[in-house]
Amino acid sequence: MAENAGHLTSFIEAPEGRPLGELLLPKLHQVLRKLSMSAQAKAQAHRALRALRSFASAFKLSYGDASLSVDPEPGVADSGDLENDLPEVFLRVGEAARAAGKAWSHQCWNLAQGAQIDIAFTVPMFNDYLMRNFVNKPGKGV
Repeated sequence: MAENAGHLTSFIEAPEGRPLGELLLPKLHQVLRKLSMSAQAKAQAHRALRALRSFASAFKLSYGDASLSVDPEPGVADSGDLENDLPEVFLRVGEAARAAGKAWSHQCWNLAQGAQIDIAFTVPMFNDYLMRNFVNKPGKGV
C-alpha cells in the first residue's frame, strides 16, 4: 500500500537469536542505494551511507559480498550502543528520503513474539526529532 503511494519501504523478519543490526544493514543499504539515484538526494544519501558504514563498523557487521564503499563518519552511529546509534542512522535515511521528496517506512516482524512493530515508533529519540522538526510546521513534511 505504501509503495503504491510512492513511499520507500523496508521490512525485516527478526528471528530470536539474530542481531537486529545484521538484519537491518542490507535493507537500509538497499533503501539508500535507491535514494542515491535521485539527483536531489544524492548528497544526503551519501551522508546516510557514511552513517550506515559507521554503524556497521561499530557492530562489526557485513553481509555477503556486498560492501559499503564509503568512508565511515567518525562520531556518528559508531558508539556500539544500538539504542543510540540506530536513531542516528534512521535520521540520516529520513533526511535522504525527504531530500528525494519521498517518505520511508521500516517495519519489523518479531518472530519470537509474533508481532509486527514499526521501528520508528520504538525509538523515542526519533519521534522527538520528528515532532520538533517536522510535525505541524508549514512547508515541512516527513
